[in-house]
Amino acid sequence: VATLLPLPVVCLDPTMTWWGGTLAILLPLAIHMVIGNVIEPKVFGMGLALHPVVVLFTILLWALAWGISGMIVSVPLTAVLRIVLKELRHPYSMVVVDLLEGRWLPQRGAGVPLSSHTHGTVSSARTVL
Repeated sequence: VATLLPLPVVCLDPTMTWWGGTLAILLPLAIHMVIGNVIEPKVFGMGLALHPVVVLFTILLWALAWGISGMIVSVPLTAVLRIVLKELRHPYSMVVVDLLEGRWLPQRGAGVPLSSHTHGTVSSARTVL
């Protein structure tokens, strides 16, 4: 909606050049795309301790389940899920918490795919099985 706001001004201004009209439409659209697809997932991920890819994935998942209302509640629901799973301190829940926080990727120079607190948890989970 915000990217379409300059459209009537551009169409109704007789002195607007073709190049200026194109910039008036494409520049807000490009800024909106960068903020919505790059900056917001990073900020939400850092503030909620969720990986940006997890934030985008949960938005998609909840959108498929509940539509637009699912997209609105997706990040808070996932953050609450992460907090509840972290408080459970069950071996399997800690693995899911690591996945939500983005610790499935190898650390630089460490060669360990999961965080240090999960490594013992995964070993104990294997022992239980």
